Amino acid sequence: MVNPIWKVQGLKTIKLSHLNFLFAAFLAFFIPFSLHILPFIIGLWTMVFLASGNSISNIKGRLSDRKKLFVFILLEGFYLLHIIGMFYTQNKPEGWFDVQVKISLGLIPILVVGTDKMFDKNFKYLLLAFVFGLFTSAVICYVLAISHSLHISDGAWYFDIRPFPGSTDSYFSYQLFSVFVLPTYFATFLSFGIAILIYFLYNRISFRWMSKGMQVFLILLFSVTILLLSSRAGLITWFLIFTVFLLYIRFRRKIFTQW
Repeated sequence: MVNPIWKVQGLKTIKLSHLNFLFAAFLAFFIPFSLHILPFIIGLWTMVFLASGNSISNIKGRLSDRKKLFVFILLEGFYLLHIIGMFYTQNKPEGWFDVQVKISLGLIPILVVGTDKMFDKNFKYLLLAFVFGLFTSAVICYVLAISHSLHISDGAWYFDIRPFPGSTDSYFSYQLFSVFVLPTYFATFLSFGIAILIYFLYNRISFRWMSKGMQVFLILLFSVTILLLSSRAGLITWFLIFTVFLLYIRFRRKIFTQW
């Protein structure tokens, strides 16, 4: 079946597959900003998905790949466990809220699998959108922290990272620094961003607007930001990513040497 298109007067023809990919890019970009925005983007993406006439056939065809089928079942099963857990939890209001926030785990695999091969060919741009979203949110956090730390007294400017004299908190640490999401979430997102950038560097994937030097700079920026966030989960994830990467490099070289 031919992919449905929308013809808009005065504009180029827009394929629904392009809109599917565009909403996926929006979703990846806005993840570091607010988890509450994601259901709205997913809702729009779902409407485009349903308007695509070949989505069901795509799901059947692409699930014939065992690897994609395994990932699909894993993600859907994880979300299903959250729903089953609602029958056993005592705090149902908070539980249902958690289910709504994690609704992307249930819908995203269906939306991705139901699209055409455009996702396979351009998946690196979705990863780039996520990294760019992290960079944008991190820059905003730094700008706000600097602006809050600048004070004026008796006509003279001075720099103080404390919210008030005698405070042990800092505008460059933890919740005062992470203005969009919880510090643990932000640190974890940054750790995954570092993993993506390492993947780009190792596989020599570059973009016109992101050179290898820029990728190294972002790895350093994200690492410093994780340290400032003072999140244990983020630091552990950051450490594990570098450890796994170093082990992968070492054992891969060893295997190639034996061959």
